Amino acid sequence: MTILSAKNLESFYGPVPALRGVSVDICKGTVTAVIGANGAGKSTLLNTLSGLLEARFGHIEFLGERIEMLSADQVASRGLVLAPEGRQVFPEMSVRDNLRLGAFRKDARAHEERNLARVLAYFPRLEQRFEQRAGMMSGGEQQMLAIARALMAAPDMLMLDEPSLGLSPKYVHEIYQILARINDETGLTVLVAEQNASVALSVAHFAYVLELGRVVLLGPAEEMATKEVLQESFLGSTNVTMDQKRFRRKKKWR
Repeated sequence: MTILSAKNLESFYGPVPALRGVSVDICKGTVTAVIGANGAGKSTLLNTLSGLLEARFGHIEFLGERIEMLSADQVASRGLVLAPEGRQVFPEMSVRDNLRLGAFRKDARAHEERNLARVLAYFPRLEQRFEQRAGMMSGGEQQMLAIARALMAAPDMLMLDEPSLGLSPKYVHEIYQILARINDETGLTVLVAEQNASVALSVAHFAYVLELGRVVLLGPAEEMATKEVLQESFLGSTNVTMDQKRFRRKKKWR
């Protein structure tokens, strides 16, 4: 079952096109990775899906409802929740208060204590820091808090923008293992935009590669991780055959 479908999205920053006809289909209960180099359009895609950036063309359907004309708060209230790049926790507030702010949806407020217990079970570091100011925590712990806060909204689908950015390999591994566990145990649909392709593909079921605002490659994550054409699309390697280059061009939207 498809939980989110976006067709031919085009978004702009001023006069500059940032998404050029991007289409994605996200299956319910899966982890989907959107990978690509810096500036490929990964964050733009998530911002467009979440309503933070206007989709100039194309349409977005979530849980059977068209949402491309909705505001960001309306999109989130329908269960499509974004944990943005850069963590964006409230540094002067405690971990506890940061988490409780995440329970903004009606369903989440009704089950706030239950959701809090579940979130702390997945992120025991946060329970240890429960009364501590968020700004006093490490970057990895703040990223855990940002994800946990988004989970407090009881989303139907969680979007994560560059969760590994600026973190040590230890925290990156720990966070992605927790995400995989959450997906496996709860069936939560996850869409993650990530420049660290290897870690994203290690937990994803399906993946899209973006380049200059276009989808240039898509397929099962397990297969994508072994394709030389992925290296060419993502790293710009020249060690690919002409057939592979033709395959890559065919995947571009026209």
